[in-house]
Amino acid sequence: MLRQYNGKLVINPGSVGIPFVKTPPIGESPSLLPWAEYALLDYSRGSLSVNLRRIEYSITKLLNAIKKSDMPLKEWWIEQYN
Repeated sequence: MLRQYNGKLVINPGSVGIPFVKTPPIGESPSLLPWAEYALLDYSRGSLSVNLRRIEYSITKLLNAIKKSDMPLKEWWIEQYN
């Protein structure tokens, strides 16, 4: 998202770790997407540029890494991608 609000620039590139389609209702989990989202900001010579990016990644590799880890809420993370 890139927009002006009350004369200011608001930039929200999404989430590197938990990108989702839309904010879910309270108590429900989001539908997670198979990419990381981020923004590159460049300010030079009085000019600002914003480049919104997405990078796809392998859900299979992610799930394998989660299964091998001892991270908290491991089962919840696996459930979100299955």
